[in-house]
Amino acid sequence: MVAWVHLCDWSLFGMMVARYVGIVIVVIFCSGQLCAQADANKTSATIGPPANPWEFNLSVSGYYVPNGQSYASPTFTADHDTLHLEARYNYEGLRTGSLWVGYNLTVGKKLVLEATPMVGGVFGNVNGVAPGLEFTATRGIHLRDIRKIEQNLAASFVNQLSKLVI
Repeated sequence: MVAWVHLCDWSLFGMMVARYVGIVIVVIFCSGQLCAQADANKTSATIGPPANPWEFNLSVSGYYVPNGQSYASPTFTADHDTLHLEARYNYEGLRTGSLWVGYNLTVGKKLVLEATPMVGGVFGNVNGVAPGLEFTATRGIHLRDIRKIEQNLAASFVNQLSKLVI
């Protein structure tokens, strides 16, 4: 994740922007939930799975700092089609939270390029508005290729382990 935080003393402005970004995220999330509700007059046989479900992810990274303050950095993301929402804590700075909204872009079939340009509000020990970009490039791999890679890695590991033991 690449993010730039404007380190200025705009604490009131930063808190105000963070509040508005948070309100926008809540409104977007709630409106998506309301639109996804089924009509009460329809029978359950006509209702299928949602066409575009939400995807949620929570990850927590822990950092051990010898002779210092160790901390955890949780990140929560929610994606719906091209909408990307993200909340972080202790990522841009200690005791600092951030709320992000972005647009998911995907191109390619064999080589898949995914980019998510974002804008966020940062609040806490660091205050400001920050642009961000998440970028991923993946190459399609078939199951048989994965098995070959696993076999080669296992053979390489055993070979390296035997050299280490000797």
